[in-house]
Amino acid sequence: HATTVPLYFLKKAFGGFIPCRIVRIGLSGMPLEEHYRFGALIKKTAELLGRNICVIASGDLSHVLKREGPYGYRSEGREYDKRIMDVMSRAAFSELFDFNDSFCERAAECGHRSFTIMAGCFDGLSVKAEMLSYEGPFGVGYGICTFIPGEPDQTRKFLLTQEMGSGEKMDKIKKEESPYVRLARETVERYVDEGKRLSVPEYLPEEALTRRAGTFVSLKKFGQLRGCIGTISP
Repeated sequence: HATTVPLYFLKKAFGGFIPCRIVRIGLSGMPLEEHYRFGALIKKTAELLGRNICVIASGDLSHVLKREGPYGYRSEGREYDKRIMDVMSRAAFSELFDFNDSFCERAAECGHRSFTIMAGCFDGLSVKAEMLSYEGPFGVGYGICTFIPGEPDQTRKFLLTQEMGSGEKMDKIKKEESPYVRLARETVERYVDEGKRLSVPEYLPEEALTRRAGTFVSLKKFGQLRGCIGTISP
């Protein structure tokens, strides 16, 4: 319905025939930063091709606004809708990243990643935003906003800001990791980057060299498990 509903109104607005090409884009379970980056790539592609584009970010807001609604009620639902409409009405796209996954899941939304892709299409540009409407009569939230791009604005390069923040976060994690986690990480990095095995590092504690024990390593990407291997035997 996130595709068919906008198409219905587009056809109606153009008298039954939409006079332009339409590309339907789906979502993924990847982090918000990746969806924003995808939107920025759409913007870059349109600029390289010299084309004008219109982006329709379609999706419901919370599905848990009323006890008598089809999905019941959770307080996070109303909080999500209030926050997202405030963010979008101000085109404060950097704040889209402040919605963590657990909160969005509790709020039962289905449009946040769609909105984030659209926001990426405006990366580095000033934006004129207008909120047209909001309602949730059946326990599901529906909001409509319009966004018009303006002149380049260096302060709105939110992708760069996020990447810098991610780099700082990773540096902090590396400084605080245990010798065993560091060993696992550097072993994988060395083999993937250079195809070589890591020599025994000097920072390992004595017990790592003298005590026999089982080993188990998990690999995660964007906080999601991507692989694991190990043994309980020395």
